[in-house]
Amino acid sequence: QSPASVRKRRSSQEARSMKPFACVLLFALLLVACNRRPVATFSYRSTPVDGWESADTLIFPIDSLPADGRYALTVGVRTSSAYPYPFRTLALSIEARFLSQARYADTIYCSLTDHEGDVSGKGVSVYQYSFPVDTFQLHRGARGTITIHHIMRRNLLPGVSDVGIRLERL
Repeated sequence: QSPASVRKRRSSQEARSMKPFACVLLFALLLVACNRRPVATFSYRSTPVDGWESADTLIFPIDSLPADGRYALTVGVRTSSAYPYPFRTLALSIEARFLSQARYADTIYCSLTDHEGDVSGKGVSVYQYSFPVDTFQLHRGARGTITIHHIMRRNLLPGVSDVGIRLERL
């Protein structure tokens, strides 16, 4: 047998042995992809890490939701280890206004450390936190805005690098 025919036979055997692996991998990817909830909005706004002023309101536009249903609102906060923050809990005022629906306003208290004062967020130099807010019954095509500002006693709040929202259909 020629070396070319041996290589051809070997490559076809390798291809046949890879087919079951490829099928399992494809099935696993499809399973993971189908298990995710549709996210209507996922957005972050940066704040000056050396100091977020209480008058600086972060505005998140909601543009044309894809379907009717219940939507869960979650607020995300990122803090920087470069600027140690002098607080354990962050108080945020949140207001959601959707056209042709009632206004929602609330205050959430975001715990950034545990009882010993250790950072409870995920990360190394930037810590990520996620805080559930509420759920809303919204209609397809709904538009509106979500605004967030801090209501801490200090006017200038160091250490907070980003604040964001995630609105996902349940």
